[in-house]
Amino acid sequence: MKAYRGGKEITDIKELKAHIASAARLENVGVFLGSGCSLSAGGKMVKAIWESFKSDYTDSYAYFLANYFITPEEDADAAKVNIEYKFDSIETALIEWKRGKRVQAEIDSLKEHQHNLYRAVLNGVKLSEDFWKSPDAPMYDSKLIDHRRLLIKLVGNRQPGQGAPWLFTTNYDLAIEWAAESLGLLVLNGFSGLHNRTFAAHNFDLGFRNNLGRGEARFGVYNCYLVKLHGSLTWLSEGAQRVREIPADYAKLRIDEFLKSTKPLESPGLMIYPSAAKYVHTTGYVYAELIRKFSEFLSRNQTCIMVSGYSFGDEHLNRVLLSALQNPTLHMIVYLPELEAALATPTTAGHEFVRRLHELALPQVTLVGSDKDAYFDKLVEDIPAPALLDDRTEQARKLMRLFEEVAHSGVVPAVPPPSAAGAV
Repeated sequence: MKAYRGGKEITDIKELKAHIASAARLENVGVFLGSGCSLSAGGKMVKAIWESFKSDYTDSYAYFLANYFITPEEDADAAKVNIEYKFDSIETALIEWKRGKRVQAEIDSLKEHQHNLYRAVLNGVKLSEDFWKSPDAPMYDSKLIDHRRLLIKLVGNRQPGQGAPWLFTTNYDLAIEWAAESLGLLVLNGFSGLHNRTFAAHNFDLGFRNNLGRGEARFGVYNCYLVKLHGSLTWLSEGAQRVREIPADYAKLRIDEFLKSTKPLESPGLMIYPSAAKYVHTTGYVYAELIRKFSEFLSRNQTCIMVSGYSFGDEHLNRVLLSALQNPTLHMIVYLPELEAALATPTTAGHEFVRRLHELALPQVTLVGSDKDAYFDKLVEDIPAPALLDDRTEQARKLMRLFEEVAHSGVVPAVPPPSAAGAV
């Protein structure tokens, strides 16, 4: 494992884990999950989605190659392909072709091939088919074990009076929602309503508590906050200012219809496809609120944000993360498998951003790399398990210390009366 903090290498792994343990118990704790965190659940990275498109939609690939949407260099080396720019170039071509009054058949043909690229993206983000078979299917599936463990640790490490943990993600899939439901953990994602769930930003300002609980239990953590920065498979857009959340089974019907159709259809969910133009798309009401909530969280006092599965390929999110480092009490812990390559010979804009972040040598930033040692499951493993410390346990520990003092000194000290909170 390779790790750096403040630009200097951390040679003692115990020091790294101690830092993570203390950061996980700060006043505000959140994680930022990219597509790499969904691989174990059947998701795909952007590069894998492109390779699937090339093999599954050969006619569309040939069309893009013949019409110079794919260069000969990109055809020879898939590593040179930037799928974000492909979506941009297709959208630009459609606008120009319509303006130039191209033959409608040519425009329709481009739309059909664009639709196939969308289908490849959707196939890469819908996760395992097993999850969709029944509402209980995700509850018993081991593919979500890391997501469950993450939620358990994040919630369990919250102290009485501290806020619930936040989960930010660029993923469209339902991995976090399914994992939380299997644990009976409430998820606040900005939507409210029973039969008609609509988005309102103020829902993120609410929380849950146990009205029947006493002492610490009353102010424990019973929910988590989920901010899906690029939308979700279960979101539908209804006009410029209204977004609705639909049940997963209904979303699955729309997804299947979209994937089976060879003709362009409306997207089954509210998603910003991976294009560089999505920086502009975030000016929409919902996305602006989600990005604002992300920025607001990072500006809070005593905050920790743990990043995993993210390639730093999104310019607008990189700007938010970089600006957040002006908060002197922010701790950013990044797990990046390709960290060494990014620092030595950056080949992508994301790697260049990481290299610049490392060169800033900020003590707030911790970078963890070395391939498998920086995978999502490793981050989950490195977050400490919750310390179950209730009133009875604390009273027992005090008694044990008293017994040890008696054994060593032979003098019996006065035993303090039990606290009101610990009284039976």
